[in-house]
Amino acid sequence: MRIPASAPFVGRLQPTPVLLLVRSYPHSWDQRLRAFGKDAGFTNSIFEKYIFPLHGLTNRVAEGEILLLNAQPFPGPERLGRIVISRIGTGLNDYRRVWLPERRIQQIFAEAGMEIPKAIPMPPPPPAPIEEEYRVPVSSRIWSVFHALSDALGLGPNGPLILRLITCAVSLVLVIVTVVFIWFSRDSRRR
Repeated sequence: MRIPASAPFVGRLQPTPVLLLVRSYPHSWDQRLRAFGKDAGFTNSIFEKYIFPLHGLTNRVAEGEILLLNAQPFPGPERLGRIVISRIGTGLNDYRRVWLPERRIQQIFAEAGMEIPKAIPMPPPPPAPIEEEYRVPVSSRIWSVFHALSDALGLGPNGPLILRLITCAVSLVLVIVTVVFIWFSRDSRRR
C-alpha cells in the first residue's frame, strides 16, 4: 500500500513511516477492531485509526508530550472520548495511556491554538492471504489435543503437561524397543 506524494501532512508527520514499520497489512487487528462496528475508529484501513499531532504538544491534563491519539472519539465509561498516548519522561517505559473525554481533547487542542488533526483517508486494504491468516501452527493444534484430553480426564491445570510428558516417554520407549528388536533380529539372522 503506497501513499501518494500529494498526501497531506498530519501535524509534521506523514503516515509513511508508520506504514514502513509494518511488513504487511495487519488483517487480524483489522478484523478484531471491525467487530466494534461504527465505533471501530476507521472506515477503510486500520491506518486511519490514529493521528499524530505536532511534536511538543503538551498539556497538564494529558501529562507529558502527546504522541498519538484516536482519530475518532468512541463511547467510553460515561461519554465519548479518545485514548491518548503520551511520553512522560525520557526512559523506555516512560509512556502513559489514558482515556480522556472528548471535551478534554478539544480543550487541549484549543489551548494549544490548533485544530484536532484529521486522519488521512486510506484505500481499502488488500485481501487477507488465507494461508497465512488462518493457519494454526501444528504445535498449537497438538497442545489443544492435550488440553482436551486433560479436561476430559479431569487431570487439572497440569494435566496437559503430564500427558505430553507421558506421550514423549512412551514414544521414546517404543523407539528404543523397535531399535533393540531390529538389532537382535539382524543379529539372530547372522548366526
